[in-house]
Formats: sequence, structure tokens, C-alpha cells
Amino acid sequence: MNVAEGFRRYVPAEFSRFLGYALSSMEEAVRRTMDGVDRGYFTEDEANNCAALGRYAIRTAGKLNTYLRSCIAEERAARKRGEPWRPKSRRTKPATTEQATTEHLGAEQPNIEHRTIRTD
Repeated sequence: MNVAEGFRRYVPAEFSRFLGYALSSMEEAVRRTMDGVDRGYFTEDEANNCAALGRYAIRTAGKLNTYLRSCIAEERAARKRGEPWRPKSRRTKPATTEQATTEHLGAEQPNIEHRTIRTD
């Protein structure tokens, strides 16, 4: 929710702020999932799969936040010089989804088993 709300602000500083909230929430969710094993809500395998996906999301969002912070610094420097600012394209050629995952994020996607967890 925070990621979408920040994205709709169209300003790197605002997006970065809301992304920070989302990162904190994701970290909390990963920790609470592991607590769920101790309380008997999940099996250890289920929690490990969920935690791996959560850690991947945290790394991915962290890379996006790093990029946004670099945009903020560039924007401030341009405004100080009295120049208009637009974000620079970081890509030189289009990347496939697999390339984006491994090259741009520097991490492999977790191998997550997709299952429906019954709640009754």
C-alpha cells in the first residue's frame, strides 16, 4: 500500500519516504512470520518460503530506494544551479525480466513453492 501511495506522488523524495515505510513493514512481516512458527501457525518450511520471498522483496525495494535517493541528490544539485531537472535513464538497452532480476537487482529470485494455505 505504501509503495503505491508513494509512487502516485510523482516526486522522488515522497516516493522514497513511503518506500521507507514499506521496507519497515516488510521487515516486520518477515519477523512475524518466523514468530508464527514458534506459535504453531506455520510449518518451518512454509515460514522459510515466506521469509525468502520477503527478504527478496526487501532487497528489491532497497535497490529502488537507493535509485530514488540518487535522483533526490541530482534534483537538489540541479535546482541549486537553477537548471530544470529530469531523471536520467539508467538503462542503455531494454532488459528482459530475467536480466533485470539478476543484473539490476544483484540477486536471484527465491524458489517459492506456490500453495494455498487453508485458514479453517
